[in-house]
Amino acid sequence: MGETSNTHRGDIRLRFVFKVELARGASHISSTLSTASTAAAVAEVLEQFVVDNGLEKFDEFRALLVED
Repeated sequence: MGETSNTHRGDIRLRFVFKVELARGASHISSTLSTASTAAAVAEVLEQFVVDNGLEKFDEFRALLVED
């Protein structure tokens, strides 16, 4: 149970850190009309995250984006 609580706190902290990137990415992805354009938008969001932030927190960002 303690691990879940710590993980949850970590998710909240990362959501705050990535607030702008998550909002921008979710908005861009949700504006797409087809499966192909959705896949392209997801790729663009993830690529831009790496350009802006590097790979250190990429997996965490990707997981939070999926939740959104």
